[in-house]
Amino acid sequence: MRKIFAGFMLIATTVSAAGEPPAVAVPPSAPVSMDAVPYTGAHTADLITTPDGVVQPVAFCETPNRYIDMRFLALKTTSAGQKEPLILKTTTSPQAVGEFNRDVYRTGVVNTTDSPGIHLLVGQWTAPDTAYEFGATYIDPFFYKRVFLAETIQGGTFSGSTTTRVTFIPTSAPLDFAYVYYKVYHWGLESNMRRRVVQDSCRWLDAILGLRYHQIHERYNIDVTPVRAVGAKESYHTGNDIFGVQFGVEGDRQLCEFVSIRGVAKYILGFNSQWQSLRGTPGLGILTTDATRGYDQDFRFGNFGDLSIAIVGKLTPNIETSFGVTSLIFGGVKRAANIFDVQNLQDPSLKDGQDWLILYGFQWTVKIDF
Repeated sequence: MRKIFAGFMLIATTVSAAGEPPAVAVPPSAPVSMDAVPYTGAHTADLITTPDGVVQPVAFCETPNRYIDMRFLALKTTSAGQKEPLILKTTTSPQAVGEFNRDVYRTGVVNTTDSPGIHLLVGQWTAPDTAYEFGATYIDPFFYKRVFLAETIQGGTFSGSTTTRVTFIPTSAPLDFAYVYYKVYHWGLESNMRRRVVQDSCRWLDAILGLRYHQIHERYNIDVTPVRAVGAKESYHTGNDIFGVQFGVEGDRQLCEFVSIRGVAKYILGFNSQWQSLRGTPGLGILTTDATRGYDQDFRFGNFGDLSIAIVGKLTPNIETSFGVTSLIFGGVKRAANIFDVQNLQDPSLKDGQDWLILYGFQWTVKIDF
């Protein structure tokens, strides 16, 4: 019996050992190369460790693939090409030799202070190398206003008085009062496809293709009251509606771990719907007549460029800020302050009014990936 029982035990042990699979050694997971990690919309690719101990990149849909790019602007604008004087105010005194104060207004004079603005882009990476974005631009109106008033200020004695004289230069007519108002508006929209063509650990380059619209609406009003005559009012408004295809590139080059330099160059090619509206007091004229007043519209070739360069600092993996310079360069726009031909000051007339326009200044940018 002992021999039989020992035989059964031996058989059972053998069967049990035969049913277990042989032990297989698990090879260590190979390190993942960062060069093999596709771009995910964020500036850094995150790696995760699976329950099996394998290190791999996060799936594209699990990483931030949307972004918002806010460019805050402080811009100046170039004056119109017209430089001939229109209104001249001089102040004299018996105690002074000649004029001691002179104030000249020209049609091309505008303010030189900075006007704030914003350029906003919102986009989404639909693939590791393709994004679609929509944006808008708004610039606070450039504004200029000046009042000219002829007056005599009586001092303690007659010899201490000062006299201010206002003259309307094209006709040399003396004025009692003149009021000048200038304002120009800028705003626009754009929609782009962005394609990443270069990407490595220290640089990237995007190609941009889309559509862009920009409006320039310029207003110029003048109100004068000649001496012993009826006052006259005139307004000269022009508009440029530029619409076209936008081509561009945006590139970033790392300078050190958290700092890079970034540049944007865009060119818009299309058409410009230009119009002008001239109004005034019927029967009276300052720079226009009843025959030249009215509304005209024309279609022309339109184009402009959008250029900027900035130093970028990374605050977090998904938030960065930058500071730099920017400019918008428009070619062949119609400007209300430049549609008068006053070469013949006794008989001013209208001209085409085409002129270059440049907006330039500083930008501060905040970009967030989410």
